[in-house]
Amino acid sequence: KMSKILSTTEFAPCPNGFFHPETYRLYEALECECIPIVENAFRYYDRLFPDNPFLKVDKWIDAKSIIKEWNAEQIKKKREECKMWWKKYKIELQEDIFSKISS
Repeated sequence: KMSKILSTTEFAPCPNGFFHPETYRLYEALECECIPIVENAFRYYDRLFPDNPFLKVDKWIDAKSIIKEWNAEQIKKKREECKMWWKKYKIELQEDIFSKISS
């Protein structure tokens, strides 16, 4: 059910975890082709995933004004950017792991 809901959702808030910024919410959002909204604390996701297309906010209230300004075409474009980035990331990760274990 959750996958169905997220698959029809455009934006997915991905708040930081209790003890660590990284959480499963980000990966759920990416797998369901949502635009993840992440907290920009310490630029964590920029360090973990350089050049990522996530929507980053310092305060959650900032997301509301950003989203309200986007039209349907901008949302569609950002969703596609996230989708393609995630697909490429997973392929590169698989290739990296394969090269390490097959050497």
